[in-house]
Amino acid sequence: MVMLSILIVDTLLSWVFIYFQCDYIFSWPFETLTDKAMQMIIGFGITGIVIVYSILDGIRYLPSYLDKGLYLLSVLMMKPILLPVLLPGSCFRSPMARRKNQVRYIHKHEGIEETKFMIAVEESNFLFTFVLAGVSAMSTFIAVCQTEMWAALPVDTMLVSLSYGLFGLTVSVLMYGRKVRPQNAQVHEK
Repeated sequence: MVMLSILIVDTLLSWVFIYFQCDYIFSWPFETLTDKAMQMIIGFGITGIVIVYSILDGIRYLPSYLDKGLYLLSVLMMKPILLPVLLPGSCFRSPMARRKNQVRYIHKHEGIEETKFMIAVEESNFLFTFVLAGVSAMSTFIAVCQTEMWAALPVDTMLVSLSYGLFGLTVSVLMYGRKVRPQNAQVHEK
């Protein structure tokens, strides 16, 4: 229950950050166009590349278009792992398990058996959260702090960027990155 609560808080914080980042880029004046271009490249370019990677990495394991559509929705909601965690059961079945008419699990960790799809989603979720929090949020915080227009400083954007940057980095490393460990050799087997 605690892990699900952290996942939901992380999802909500990422949505709030995206709102404030868009507001900052499109509404606030920048000292130069280069500053604005860098924020757009970091905020939307790098994050967009990771979104596309997350979509392509996850849907290759899904057999039906409904599952692919639900996963696409999950990625666009800024958490690739959100819907696979909230909708287990008949959704998000890996086709490797269906081809052999047996459930072929990759590894068992803390009582949870995982397919290749869930491992791919965990890795994508870690990468996406790390990039969104560590690169995008922290670069927005640094850009807001470096402005010389202190009278018009967007304090709300600065606080949201800092809080999501720190929280997102911590959650991505401690919670999402915890599955892939060297002592769990079965993860790395083919």
